[in-house]
Amino acid sequence: MTQENEKQPTYKSFEQGPVIEQAMVTDELKQQLLKFKDPVVLGSLMYTATRERESTNMLLKNILAKIEALETRIADLEVKKMEPRGPRGPPSPFLPEADERIVHYISKRGRACAEEIRDAFKYRGTNAASARMSKLFERGVLEKEQVGRKVYYVLAHKV
Repeated sequence: MTQENEKQPTYKSFEQGPVIEQAMVTDELKQQLLKFKDPVVLGSLMYTATRERESTNMLLKNILAKIEALETRIADLEVKKMEPRGPRGPPSPFLPEADERIVHYISKRGRACAEEIRDAFKYRGTNAASARMSKLFERGVLEKEQVGRKVYYVLAHKV
């Protein structure tokens, strides 16, 4: 009979359940609190907390360094934005033949955009024509006029 009694499950009543569980939790908490009196446990906790703090500080240091680098780049870009654009000195009297043809074309028409230059000089793409005219703008030969989304180039002065 003793073997049969051991195999049969014992059931708790509803009224005793919370009281028994509370007692079990209380006992477990007391056992855990006793561990905190052990100096080895406290030392390992302190060591772990110190390592975590060092990791956090290193992470924050890296983030601050990246933020400072971004701020420097933004400040440099703002300075560049403030610099006057356009001619960077007197235009060179000598231009490559392709540039002379572009300047002659613009002088006849009064103004031209990159698409017109592409069609007139049979460039493969608009980017090539735009880059060519941007270089003439930087040399002071042409000036830019924006009309909507298009940029037209006109002669800066008599060449």
